[in-house]
Amino acid sequence: MLVDDDLVNSFFSEIIIKETKSSIIVEVKNTVDKAFEYMTQSDYMTRRFTQTPFPDIIFLDIDMPGKNGWDFLERYQKFKHFLVKKPIIVMNSVSSSPADKLKAMSFEDVAEYYPKPLTPEIINFVLNKYCPANA
Repeated sequence: MLVDDDLVNSFFSEIIIKETKSSIIVEVKNTVDKAFEYMTQSDYMTRRFTQTPFPDIIFLDIDMPGKNGWDFLERYQKFKHFLVKKPIIVMNSVSSSPADKLKAMSFEDVAEYYPKPLTPEIINFVLNKYCPANA
């Protein structure tokens, strides 16, 4: 799942993911609330088949208007205990601030942090590392 308010960035990231691993279903959500709405309707949350696959990886933007990536992570901390399976969270941002990277990596659920834009090399690395079954 891509959680990013930047529709152009999301569009190109989705294309790169599909070109890298054509078997992967990509959900794009442009707000934190829409991402959680999707996740609460998924198989791993409801524990029944719903036709809403739970994301294996979440590419999460930090800088979004309203609720941002930090808000997502705070909410996720309360939410994750209800999950049968936990996703890999990859944070990304246009910010090159070392403080953002340190803060992101301080969350135990964040596996990776990359600057924007997500390149084919970054996406390929993440997908091969965390979704080898889809390789």
